[in-house]
Amino acid sequence: MKSKIKYGVIVGRLQTPYLTPGHISFIDFVLSRHDSVVLFLGESKSVRNERNPLDFATRREMIQEVYPKLSIVQILDCPSDETWSRNLDRAITDILPIHVSPILYGSRDSFIQYYHGKFQTYEFKPEIEISATEIREKIIGSPSNNVEWRKGATYAAYNRPAQVFPTVDVFPCFGNKVLLGRKDIDDGKWRAVGGFVDSTKDNCYLDAAKRELVEETCISFSENWVNLGDFRINDYRYRGKGNRDCIITTVFTCQVNSDKAKKRDDIDEIGWYDINENLHSIIIPEHRLILQAFLIHKGKDSLSLVQNAEAEKLKELMSRKGGWQSGPLKTDNPES
Repeated sequence: MKSKIKYGVIVGRLQTPYLTPGHISFIDFVLSRHDSVVLFLGESKSVRNERNPLDFATRREMIQEVYPKLSIVQILDCPSDETWSRNLDRAITDILPIHVSPILYGSRDSFIQYYHGKFQTYEFKPEIEISATEIREKIIGSPSNNVEWRKGATYAAYNRPAQVFPTVDVFPCFGNKVLLGRKDIDDGKWRAVGGFVDSTKDNCYLDAAKRELVEETCISFSENWVNLGDFRINDYRYRGKGNRDCIITTVFTCQVNSDKAKKRDDIDEIGWYDINENLHSIIIPEHRLILQAFLIHKGKDSLSLVQNAEAEKLKELMSRKGGWQSGPLKTDNPES
């Protein structure tokens, strides 16, 4: 009978809600070959996502329900495979006795192809392959309507970091007219054209602004775009006690090639307005500040409808972006 090699190391992520038969056969295989085994669980530094829905502590507890004596250690992801490999080797050396040479085990599509360290590796090939990705996708596709499921959903919502949702808003101009949009929920008020940045389509905020303008108005534009600054929006969806999330929008203006626009996407109506009109009276409250940024850029410097603190913020942001063109701020606010 072949003698056991003393030390074995398993490296994996095990991002499933339970240990699959493949996981169990993998761990059992390594345990059968070694007197001492350590499991390194890969851990992402990012927010929980589709690929990494479970944190280290949750997975460790799941594994130790089946293997209570198994040593489980966290190994953090790194931008560089070389750095990650050095960190793994160092962690192994810190745990195991000096001068030992453990075997490192991975399964299908594992760390092995990215590992540049000094230890021997071994790829385990299970008889039945079960994809962790497929398991997660089945869970998302068929949620369970029971108490434990709802507890889990609540836990996930409470334990995620606060989020900032990036959006873009655009004030397209044709001559002295600006194009605004309206939604049925706006109580007859108007808004800037825009929407959420799409990570699957946009490489920068300007890309997002151009995409949103075309999607919502079908209009053609020139390349004369100006970034007016970034602003926190008091959106009704993210107000109220306990709500940690918010929208921060990047505001642009541009010249368009014609006034032939057509409403599309989630816009219910579009309309052209002269920039010399009292646009504050028709804009939704959430967009008053960004409208003021646009009007300042156009040389309209009355700040009667924004607070002093907001006025100072506008002046700072516009000057930093190079968009501030008027002289000292004028205000009709009697408290100024």
